[in-house]
Amino acid sequence: MKTKPAIKKTKGTFAVPRFFIPEGIPAYAEAQKLFVQIKWRKQPKRADAIRNRFNAFSSLLWAVTTDEDWTTYTDLNKASYDIRKWPINYDAMSQTVPALKDMGWLKDVGLRTKNRQLRYVAPQSSPMRKIASFKVGELTWYQPTVQIRRGKTDLEKAPFDTELMANAEQKAWNAKYLLPVMSDLNDKLLDHGFTLFPFGKEDDDVQIHE
Repeated sequence: MKTKPAIKKTKGTFAVPRFFIPEGIPAYAEAQKLFVQIKWRKQPKRADAIRNRFNAFSSLLWAVTTDEDWTTYTDLNKASYDIRKWPINYDAMSQTVPALKDMGWLKDVGLRTKNRQLRYVAPQSSPMRKIASFKVGELTWYQPTVQIRRGKTDLEKAPFDTELMANAEQKAWNAKYLLPVMSDLNDKLLDHGFTLFPFGKEDDDVQIHE
């Protein structure tokens, strides 16, 4: 009886569309040297477009150098950017990924399944592997006030139902009936003091948010 070979699932490190490299650290200059080598399908001209693409590249570079298998993935769903309002915009990330693939700095790896972005690996020849792991800065960003998630039990880990949240009717309903209520509740929470841990050990990662 033959057994099927075990297939290792490709996990990867998420390139968050709000991570950037602060000026003044060694990785910034090294990343700039790589960035100017990128051949774009559509050359960015405006200063803000160039900055956004550099930040997108920085986030991908951080993920590649952080991951134990040099593997990354990111948000490439345009509707998701409309909902989450990532600081690094969709155009920047969606143009940076294919540019890196065109040059062979990243290549597809693994299979894409439902609710899962495709993974990319930096092959051994990729110059992205030559940069030492570094710390990133984080652009200001807040979770959407209203979140509709796919899941039945652990909703904290469940993915956003992007298609539903991006639906015009659902967006209008959320804006009319949910957002005002949730915003009011959050304002009330901010105006009141709470003792989160009257018993037991405090947890700095836990904050009040409805």
